Amino acid sequence: MKIILEFDSTEKEEAHHSYNGPQLHGAAVDFDNYLFQYKKKHEISDTTLAHIDEIHKEFSILFTGLLYER
Repeated sequence: MKIILEFDSTEKEEAHHSYNGPQLHGAAVDFDNYLFQYKKKHEISDTTLAHIDEIHKEFSILFTGLLYER
């Protein structure tokens, strides 16, 4: 597949975001995996686990459809 994006001189920020998209995607996937692994590997209190679960849930909602194909 070939996709060509064109930006004019007033769209520098949009062009920059498009260019950095793969790196941002990778960082988001890494963070998602980090949260998942952190909960498995660390002994944490129920309260802390509940907080991490809430953060992970919100992260997943915000990135639905952006990180993983559904």
